[in-house]
Amino acid sequence: MEEGKSIGSLTEQVLNRLSKMLDNSTCGWRQLANAVSEQPRFRCSESELTCCSLQVLSAAGSPGRTLLARLADRSCSLDFLLHCLRKIDHQEAVHYLTYTEAELIQITVQPQTQQATVGGRVVLTCRASGPPGLSYQWFRGKEEVS
Repeated sequence: MEEGKSIGSLTEQVLNRLSKMLDNSTCGWRQLANAVSEQPRFRCSESELTCCSLQVLSAAGSPGRTLLARLADRSCSLDFLLHCLRKIDHQEAVHYLTYTEAELIQITVQPQTQQATVGGRVVLTCRASGPPGLSYQWFRGKEEVS
């Protein structure tokens, strides 16, 4: 996976909102820590996980924020973070991060306007780069075309 933008490039506001989403027990920072460990350099030791856990004892502490900071320190890319959030099925965080960091998605080739005869064949091309899972929808008027 290519190294794009890093978690470290996220604003404080985005990190704080993401942290709140990760500070839950059912689909949160622990599941994310487990998912990122597929890449050895992002694997957290037991003491690091304990350090994240202990953040709940502090008034402003956030286990999710502490984990994100550790990942940022290890130059984790946003693409990999998104991959792992999808892996743990944290749809809220995936949606938020994808739309907050919309510049992750770039249309590199726009479809060109073409003249066509009725019943004739038209070939349209569109290319985009971005996080895994991008898809296209084509429409003729208001009708979706496969």
